[in-house]
This record gives sequence, structure tokens and C-alpha cells, in this order.
Amino acid sequence: MSAVVKNCSITNCEFTSSGGSVGAIAGHAAWNEWTKLTVEGCSVKNCTLTTGGSIRAGSYFGTVGVAGGTVYGRDCGIYVKNCTWSGNNAVAKEVKSPYIFGRVASKGGELYVWENGDYVLAAHNYDGGKEKDFVDRADLVTE
Repeated sequence: MSAVVKNCSITNCEFTSSGGSVGAIAGHAAWNEWTKLTVEGCSVKNCTLTTGGSIRAGSYFGTVGVAGGTVYGRDCGIYVKNCTWSGNNAVAKEVKSPYIFGRVASKGGELYVWENGDYVLAAHNYDGGKEKDFVDRADLVTE
């Protein structure tokens, strides 16, 4: 399955959850290894995103975890291209997330960001353990 979110602008909005994942584009963007989500030409600005759940708030995604091609050898994962974010406040259990995502949840979960004409692996979780995020390129995903 492939999904595309394109050319949307989300400004001055509030998103809240008592314990689930919260993000302006997708709260819980975590599916199986056959899924590809592309977000292109979007902006999230001056939004407040809060949840009572641990580390599950980010300006774009609360939870990312689409199992990517590195582990399963398939054209899948989450791809962010030509998007912007600024002035957002994403908070989970009173802790502000520094990234556009709250956590990378599932084994093989990968988040790619477009840079200089190609997608670059920005964050992943290859062992499947909860709270085991690995930020490969913080400069590409930092709020």
C-alpha cells in the first residue's frame, strides 16, 4: 500500500490525546513492511501537539514505524520531501520532542528525508524494541 500527502499547510492548530500518538500529518504512521508513506511539499507551523503517552508527539508524526527497505528489501518506509516545520511545540508527558516525530516504533521502521536530490535515512529502529530510536541525521529532523 502506498499513500501520499502532498502540498498541505497546517498552521496554528492544536492536537491533543490522552495517551495516543499525536502528529499534525499522522498520529500513528506505523504499518507493515509493504507500506510506503510519502509526505511532500507540506508545512507545519506554530502548532501545539500534546499527549499523555510517553514520547509519542512530534510536529509531523507521533509514531513512525513503517518497516523500511533496509531490513525487508522492499520499497517502503516514510519519506519526507521539500517540507518545512517551525514554531511547533510537541510535548509528551511534559517532555518536548526535539524532532518532527515522537518515536520510531516497529522493527525495520525507517524515516527518510530528502536532501540534495536524494532521500537520506534520518531515523530508524532495526531491533524492534520499544523506545529504541536511532536518529541518524538529527539535522534533518530537528524542530
